[in-house]
Amino acid sequence: MSFTSSFLCLDFFCLDKVIQTDYLYRRVFHRSHIGSLSLFLALSIVLLFLTGPLAYMPNAVLSSVVFLIGLRLIDLKGMSGIFRVSPEEFIVAAITAVTVVVVGVEQGIILAIVLSIIIHISHSYKPSDATLVPMPRGHWQTTVVDQNKEAEPGLVVYFFGASLYFANAVRFSEEIVRLVDDAQPQLRWLDVDAANRKEIKQVEEEPTS
Repeated sequence: MSFTSSFLCLDFFCLDKVIQTDYLYRRVFHRSHIGSLSLFLALSIVLLFLTGPLAYMPNAVLSSVVFLIGLRLIDLKGMSGIFRVSPEEFIVAAITAVTVVVVGVEQGIILAIVLSIIIHISHSYKPSDATLVPMPRGHWQTTVVDQNKEAEPGLVVYFFGASLYFANAVRFSEEIVRLVDDAQPQLRWLDVDAANRKEIKQVEEEPTS
């Protein structure tokens, strides 16, 4: 075993590598001093004149990486889907994204929470409601409650788009009474779509003795 070129290795294993390395070194640098002088000149220029600008390189590289990651996080297809389903939620998502980019992540999250709470309270106090009318292909179409459309003669299917509690109970009862009074022909059945009424779901799921 021998110490060659600062590496501990077996003679028969490293000899060929050492010869190749020594040959390349002699071929590049020992024929002339142009290579050494060029390397010295380049290092001198960097150390004397480019130290300041190069000090910003880590921040610039990190910023570009974060910027590219942020671009990949933008889901345009998902945003367009949110806009079709709920324009209010799209506005919240857009405002949150702009706030995160301009101000900061923490401020964007806080603003998104506040806006979501405001929209939730607004929907709870004034929920969307409609009457449902069957279509030829088996689907149901929502119509404005004021149109007083019946699913079948004497049957009204009423949709109330929020959980029922004290803030919207008065509106719910007023809409039911108005549908009954204004029905043409006279109402015989009233079907309330309670898909969004969590309290009714919980009562139905409880076992009865």
